[in-house]
Amino acid sequence: MILQTDKRLPEPIPTFGCYLCSCLYHAEKKTGKTFTADDVVGIYRAAKQTGIIGDECFVKDPVALMTLAGAKGKSVTKATNNVYPVPPAVELLHFHRDADTPKGMGNSVHDHFVAGTGTGKVAFDPLGDSNTVKYGFLQNKRIIEVS
Repeated sequence: MILQTDKRLPEPIPTFGCYLCSCLYHAEKKTGKTFTADDVVGIYRAAKQTGIIGDECFVKDPVALMTLAGAKGKSVTKATNNVYPVPPAVELLHFHRDADTPKGMGNSVHDHFVAGTGTGKVAFDPLGDSNTVKYGFLQNKRIIEVS
């Protein structure tokens, strides 16, 4: 999976596309496909057009996004940190970092989604090496049932 900061991706993906790219990472693993930048743009545009994704790359329907990307989505659950997916379900990890943490950027807070391994560890960080993951904390998870 390419990083969300890939120069071939249009805004708002480089700024706000972590949830999108984390879902697409899991879709790649489930389908055996490798998405190119053109594939990511095509999925983003189709998802935006159908209302799966809203403004600022906000993923409204991760189940529909996974299905659009080729991995049949069934349901999504917001879960606490001690909940682990039962395969073939996948996890997205939601990290949070306050402005007063090391490497803070101004007075802003940061939230960032990454693809999880299924055991609460990071499998894929759409930014590559996010400060929010390094200096923040795991706030919660999204467990996505897929087939």
